[in-house]
Amino acid sequence: MQDSSETKSPASSNSHSWPKPVPVEFLYWYYFIAPRNILEIWGNYLVSNVHYFSLPILFRTLLSPWHRDLESYGRGFDLDTFVKVLGGNLVSRGVGLVVRSVAIFVGLSFEIVIFAGGLFFLSFWLAAPFALTASFFYGWKLIL
Repeated sequence: MQDSSETKSPASSNSHSWPKPVPVEFLYWYYFIAPRNILEIWGNYLVSNVHYFSLPILFRTLLSPWHRDLESYGRGFDLDTFVKVLGGNLVSRGVGLVVRSVAIFVGLSFEIVIFAGGLFFLSFWLAAPFALTASFFYGWKLIL
């Protein structure tokens, strides 16, 4: 156990560094910390959308039959049965292709919307102080 005289408070451990002014701290946070967090959150939304729509699985199983609905050809060879089963299996694969293609299209569309929304938000975040300052001076100019 340490003696109470040996413990240092957090303020005394940084006795050589001067506290930074609040505007400097704010600008550091606004232009370095917050954009990094925005990019991280934006990336999480993009990855979440890919997982929500299961895009890798949909691409991998694009030509698989819908709900694994395949018929068996049976034993022996009968041309009539072969044509019916082949047609049914092709229809099942076609339905799977169409449904998965629509799901992939919707998932990629949402991915584009999320990307554009994140880009807009990040641009707005970075430009807002400049736009606010410019509008303040423009309004002040209109008053005078």
